[in-house]
Amino acid sequence: SSVGFVAANGYASRSGYSGSFSGNLFNIYWTGTAAQLWIDTTNVGTIYLVSDYRVKKNVQTQTLTALDRIAKIRPITYQITENEHFKIFKTDDTVREGFIAHELAEIIPSAVDGEKDDPNKVQNLKLDALCSVLVKAIQELKAEFDEYKATHP
Repeated sequence: SSVGFVAANGYASRSGYSGSFSGNLFNIYWTGTAAQLWIDTTNVGTIYLVSDYRVKKNVQTQTLTALDRIAKIRPITYQITENEHFKIFKTDDTVREGFIAHELAEIIPSAVDGEKDDPNKVQNLKLDALCSVLVKAIQELKAEFDEYKATHP
């Protein structure tokens, strides 16, 4: 008997446990800090799994004012549309809420993965970064409110 590795170009995916297989292949690639999900030749996102203190260094409390940054973010509604570059996305009529990644990157760079107009990767949000700034903004609002209550009994 021999021991070794089998390399694959991708795995066919299917809907649920017993659904039929689709024509798209998927791969998951481990970068050393996160898992990238590829569909055919498009990196559709990165799965960030790490929040454990044991794999973090230079931990600092955020000091930038969060309220000013949050005020600059443009929340949008949108629908998914087909794109000649990324044929894996299918148009649908579901109205969703969200952000435009490259716009958010101008305000909170660490909240966006990928570069605008990369031909092989769609941009994605890193929600832990966005949520941490949102939490800091709420803390700032609370501090302002507490100060107001103390001076206006």
